Amino acid sequence: MSLQFRGVMVGMVLITIAVGCNDRPQIIDPGDEVDAGVIPVQPEEDAGTQLPETDAGTQPPETDAGVTPIQYQQFEVRLLGVNADAYSLLAFDVAELTASAGGVPLAVELAEGRVDLAVFGQAWLVGTIQVPEGTDWVDLALRFDDAAAYEAVGATGSIDARRVSLRWRSEVTAMQQRGRTVVHLDIGRSLVSRASWQQQLLPVLTVVH
Repeated sequence: MSLQFRGVMVGMVLITIAVGCNDRPQIIDPGDEVDAGVIPVQPEEDAGTQLPETDAGTQPPETDAGVTPIQYQQFEVRLLGVNADAYSLLAFDVAELTASAGGVPLAVELAEGRVDLAVFGQAWLVGTIQVPEGTDWVDLALRFDDAAAYEAVGATGSIDARRVSLRWRSEVTAMQQRGRTVVHLDIGRSLVSRASWQQQLLPVLTVVH
């Protein structure tokens, strides 16, 4: 083999050794800088579970301070029998009491029990009404059960009160004086004989406060 060919072979061997050294994997020291384009994620120390904080600025909703609630006044509704000297018993059951102001129904609480309009000077409580402040007039209506009973000297019988209502209007300023409206039912003029045992109710009334 010539000296020139041997020189070429030695040169190729040296180049191969150099390239092989460059193919070895590089080990990055922890202190070395890493690629600036990759940000390593470092685990944070567990500081304990924290509950989410409430927003100190959040307050419960408030009602509109500009809205003033409606104030109501309560009044009694009473019924008194007058001109009833001829009777020892006039037993009526109040079936319904209604009230309205300007066509708007008002809250009514009906009293329980039977009223005896033959009892002199007894103004029976038949119910209460709730009237909004600022109301001027109240329209009221009272209806009895269909049948009532009466007793008089030498006679007893029934009173036909079907389809009959006592209707009147009360001024609020007048009711405010004593907190009530009182209906005076004139018995002597309101009962009409239909038979020896039956009377018909055709109410004649006045209103006081």
